[in-house]
Amino acid sequence: MYLAAMQKPDFHTICRFRSTHLGPIKEIFSQVVTFCKEMDLIGSSISIDGTKVKANASPRQSKSSDALEK
Repeated sequence: MYLAAMQKPDFHTICRFRSTHLGPIKEIFSQVVTFCKEMDLIGSSISIDGTKVKANASPRQSKSSDALEK
C-alpha cells in the first residue's frame, strides 16, 4: 500500500482482474513454480499453518471439517 500512496483497490476490482486474467495468472504461477524447482528452492515437505484469525463470517455458513466431509 505504501507504493500506492496508501490507497487500496476495492475487492470487486481484484475479483474482476482475477476472473478476466485467469489464464495468464495460471501460466505465470506455473512458470514461477517451474523456476523455483529448477533453482532448487522448493523442497518436498509441506507445512500447514494453523493460525486462527478473526473473520466476519456467518455462523450458519461456517462448517467444521467433519461437516465438510459429510
